Amino acid sequence: MIATDSGAVDAPATESGMEASAGDVKTLDTTVEGGLASAGSSIDDYLGLWVPDDSGWDDIAVIDIVKKNSTQLGVHAYGACSEYYCDWGEATVNFIGSPVVPTFSNGESFPITMNSPTSLHAVQSDGPMDYHLLDVGTGSSAGGTLMTLASGRIGSGFIAVDGTAVYRTHADGTVVKVPIAGGTVTTLASGQAGPGAIAVDGTNVYWVNNGTVAYSDYEGTVVKVPISGGAVTKLVSGQGYPIGIAVDGTSVYWSSSYDGTVMKVPIGGGTLTKLASGQNSPGTIAVDSANVYWTTYDGAVLKAPIGGGGTVTTLATGRNGPASIVVDSTSVYWANYLRGTVMKVAIGGGDVTTLASGQNGPTGIAVDGTSVYWTNAGTSANYYTDGTVAKVPIGGGTLTILAMGQGDPEAIAVDATSVYWTNFYGTLMQLTPK
Repeated sequence: MIATDSGAVDAPATESGMEASAGDVKTLDTTVEGGLASAGSSIDDYLGLWVPDDSGWDDIAVIDIVKKNSTQLGVHAYGACSEYYCDWGEATVNFIGSPVVPTFSNGESFPITMNSPTSLHAVQSDGPMDYHLLDVGTGSSAGGTLMTLASGRIGSGFIAVDGTAVYRTHADGTVVKVPIAGGTVTTLASGQAGPGAIAVDGTNVYWVNNGTVAYSDYEGTVVKVPISGGAVTKLVSGQGYPIGIAVDGTSVYWSSSYDGTVMKVPIGGGTLTKLASGQNSPGTIAVDSANVYWTTYDGAVLKAPIGGGGTVTTLATGRNGPASIVVDSTSVYWANYLRGTVMKVAIGGGDVTTLASGQNGPTGIAVDGTSVYWTNAGTSANYYTDGTVAKVPIGGGTLTILAMGQGDPEAIAVDATSVYWTNFYGTLMQLTPK
């Protein structure tokens, strides 16, 4: 998966701080090797979502190919990056027959040829690899109605929900909204530079843009747009890879991974306030009436007063890959992606409680008055098509699997009746009742 808020998440491995570096770029041998189809392959033969025949892939994990027009293909590649997929971006290729040779923004290039209508052959730095079409369905639920609210290109995304719509950022640079009852997808913003975590209030949608170039550059922004659509307003610029975001009635809060800071700004714009500094790649954040809460790359869960100038308090340490974080009136909850656990601690501190263990890549997390909900990415051996959505009572107890067979589920949100989540393989899902 691509960890973006919790996930992880938009952009490579934003939630846990794992990301590809410029030093990982390799020079590829583009010599086409055996078993290749003739140059007479049709442009339509290439279309689809392709994964390696060998589940022990260690180079290109996913190739997503769409038809731009009658003569051009869009080839989107995701490299294997530790537990995650690293987004190489999309290359547009003029189709004149087989092979096609996309060149990506990171400088990588490799030839792709048809073996058969259901098999691709690609030659990468680690040698040749055959790929097959991956059929990702909508999965199933243990009860209730499972509904696909939106579908499209694969890629990480974050979501927020209010009483009428689900709002989503996507790796393709768009911010959209979809009615919770289903219907037309409305684009609120496009051309955004790595949109990531998202929040909503009664008036606006807010999100962070991670930036587009080398990770050492400070191109990150915090932006907003009216929920009904309109002009996009940049509240803050020059941030060092912002990851988490939260909003209350007066301010927008965010974390900047490279700055090591947790910040806020008035929702109408204005003076920035630094709430915490010197943090080790702060990740996703949550806010209540008194404090802002966040996780760090070195496995800590912390809080600081929202007014600024207060002491940073450590609530937990020694976590392993803490992903997204949420808060209610009594506790802070988070998922440990690498350890496979869902945890909580009292907002005032104290003993850390394990609510669930043995999970396959818990990523996004949400909470309501009775339960904690989370997504499980699934397993690499199954190309993350065996993801699940689960819940457990906030006081602990029996775990319930709500949905199975999900295509690498990531971000999650709940409202009074339903649970919503994004799948890396392109869908926005809803389950009612939750």
